[in-house]
Amino acid sequence: MLKPWMKKRPDETEQEAFNRRSRTCYFCPREDKTVAESLEHEKEHETPRNQKTDHHPEA
Repeated sequence: MLKPWMKKRPDETEQEAFNRRSRTCYFCPREDKTVAESLEHEKEHETPRNQKTDHHPEA
């Protein structure tokens, strides 16, 4: 399912929507000028795999 900001806008063609989505963050509605900028921004939302956010010490 697409996030609300990823849906095709009424004034867009399918190609325009595709191009915009490729430059839009998956996690927030931020749009960047390039795909590379968008991918770099998305990294800010990711938690490194070697960090455990829900660490439960063993008893």
